[in-house]
Amino acid sequence: MDGKVIDANLQQNNLKTQWLDDELKRSRVDIKDVFYAVLLTQNNLYIDCYNDFISSPIDKE
Repeated sequence: MDGKVIDANLQQNNLKTQWLDDELKRSRVDIKDVFYAVLLTQNNLYIDCYNDFISSPIDKE
């Protein structure tokens, strides 16, 4: 959360930082603009940016 990559979560899903970088690039999002991101089914990445005005993420903790 708050734009910080949690490397342990990537490792848990057998993913690397390069995968995350590629996904962000494909979505035309800079990592500094990411507030929250979560891995969905089939390795789809949901990205909530600081400036997108979404009031809450799709999953709840």
